[in-house]
Amino acid sequence: MRFLNASDHRWLCIENENNPLQIGGLIFLKCGDHTAGEFASRAQQHLISRLPATPWPVRYKAAPLNIDSGAWINVGEVDINKVTSKWNATNPVTIDQLKSYVCEQVLIPLPRDRPPFRITFFENLDESLKPYGDVAMLVQHHHAVADGVGFQNVLDAITDEESNPLTASQVIYRKDRAPIAPIWIAQSLMRARRAKSLDQSRADLREHASAELKALRSDPQFKRQLTPEIPSLDGPSSRERSFAFVDLDLNHIKSCAKALGGTVNDLMMTIVGGAFRMHLEEIGELDALGDSSTIGIMPRSLRADADGLYGNYLNMTLPLLGTQIADHADRFVFVQRSIRNELRRSQLMHDSTPTYEKPFAARQRLKPEVGTAAGNISVSNVPGPSGPRWFAGYKMNSNYPTPSLVAGRFMNITLRRYCDSLHLGIMSEPTKLADLDAFVAKIHQVVQEV
Repeated sequence: MRFLNASDHRWLCIENENNPLQIGGLIFLKCGDHTAGEFASRAQQHLISRLPATPWPVRYKAAPLNIDSGAWINVGEVDINKVTSKWNATNPVTIDQLKSYVCEQVLIPLPRDRPPFRITFFENLDESLKPYGDVAMLVQHHHAVADGVGFQNVLDAITDEESNPLTASQVIYRKDRAPIAPIWIAQSLMRARRAKSLDQSRADLREHASAELKALRSDPQFKRQLTPEIPSLDGPSSRERSFAFVDLDLNHIKSCAKALGGTVNDLMMTIVGGAFRMHLEEIGELDALGDSSTIGIMPRSLRADADGLYGNYLNMTLPLLGTQIADHADRFVFVQRSIRNELRRSQLMHDSTPTYEKPFAARQRLKPEVGTAAGNISVSNVPGPSGPRWFAGYKMNSNYPTPSLVAGRFMNITLRRYCDSLHLGIMSEPTKLADLDAFVAKIHQVVQEV
């Protein structure tokens, strides 16, 4: 039994039918010594042996009276046929069919009364997909299970650093029985008391951070710009999605970033800003923004060793994308400075925010989100393995994110490193951005120009 933290619980609370909140990956693999036709059966057997090492064999249980955030209850052995499936169409799956399938799946909520993940295997790929791999799989879990870093930790748990690893001979699943309501409430009150005591021990740190944050907010160079309104891109979300995946040379991006005096993240935000600028100009919205910049929504991981591998430990920063600046080098300097300011602000906000939650505070998170939060485009950068990984004896070629869209967002771009590549997954709402492939072309154009 694992209690959800407040951030985990919030992802459950803000989910709605137009915005199921899942983290996923479209993974392509090479067969090597195995055949494509045995991929699904080998993968299922492999998963059965690895699931106990993941946070997946659980179901959600709400806390009595919503006194707390709820818990993941271990369910014991998982029926692998209920959480995995295989693409069984007679004809090979094409790249367009695969993209459409991803868009369908991200809009299907994961049931809370069973393990919060699902995997689809693709054994028969069309020639249009052969450059990516021989077989593929779509892996998804609910955002409440773990954030992007946590999702990568799950992938590490179910993959190997070599093609033929030694596996344990015995699989041990745990099964919990949720405590009765009085015991659960008592445990929640005890946990709250311990959290309050720990929070009080941080009083000096919070006071110092609060004072520094107040000074920072009064400094003109740290003043935040309001999110600009873009009429054609704002508004409620629909139940439509477009998906694209992109492969960039990580070493090329690293060398360009180093030459400009920054990081991969600085450069990627600059590239996104450049592509978005081109799109705004194309749809006739750029001039209306004047000297204002559009704003990114960039998650920042706050995970510490004590937090473990799973759960959600992040806050959101709001760096400027520099869409008002045509020159890429000038935009890089502008974006880099904004990112540094936002990282400093987010750390002070984290240090100055009390971590103690009064009992029944979880009820406040049950209220749905109203309106659209700050920021225009979500951009996430998740670390991944620097060396190759194998799954059920199949070598992983790529790991493209399949991002979700929270209410009111029209695009989410997520980057995930794998070996010497940056794999981008881009999810958009076609009612607001009709041609995602054209936007991808703009990304490639800016990369070449940089």
